[in-house]
Amino acid sequence: MELPAGTRGWQEDWLVCAQRELREETGQRAEKLTDLGEIWPAPGLSNERMRLYVAQELSADPLPGDADEQIEVTPMLLSELVTMTYDGRIQDAKSIVGILKTAAFLQTSQPNL
Repeated sequence: MELPAGTRGWQEDWLVCAQRELREETGQRAEKLTDLGEIWPAPGLSNERMRLYVAQELSADPLPGDADEQIEVTPMLLSELVTMTYDGRIQDAKSIVGILKTAAFLQTSQPNL
């Protein structure tokens, strides 16, 4: 289990890439994408960088996915995803960071949730 992600084209704008990958992998478009920052998923092994976003105000707007991907979209509560990061059911590092950063962002920006 992991969050939507993908390869950014050479010189492709981060937001354009995030929206495209979201549409390809979930069939949803975000009216609002909030930047949560950049991470290096494998320092010392790679110079790859990833940028994390919170996607909000979603609406159906699918793009065809990659032929080699088998994706099953499973909507879940953020609280359950946070639990899954701590109990080991989610082990993908970018997803763990993205889930925890999203939880912190939403708690700060919407404290009554």
